[in-house]
Amino acid sequence: MGNRAWIVAKSDVDEGRGLVSAIYVHWFDRDALDDALKELRRREYRDTDRDSCYGMARLCQILCEQNPDGLNIGLTVVDIRHPDDRDIWMDVGLIAVDRCHIYRMASGGCGWLYTEYEDEEED
Repeated sequence: MGNRAWIVAKSDVDEGRGLVSAIYVHWFDRDALDDALKELRRREYRDTDRDSCYGMARLCQILCEQNPDGLNIGLTVVDIRHPDDRDIWMDVGLIAVDRCHIYRMASGGCGWLYTEYEDEEED
């Protein structure tokens, strides 16, 4: 079906929240997500660390602007208290973001595992 993923705020994961706002993407393009996070910072919007709901809404806005047909993006609520629930893993999985990083979330019986991808700072 594609590279489907859920994108959530890392702060929500770190705070142990259960039901969290999530952006559903029918594609997952790390470069596009990096670009969206850079644009979030450039516009000086509140980020997902300080205000997860607002930050995720602005991130969704920017992703939609990058993908004008808007057909591959949606909003939902997911319960991340149950990491073994296959419904939230999709093809690519559960992706968490903060201001400058992208984390691929995984479960393996030992809690959340983070694989961190940091964007390069621009000169």
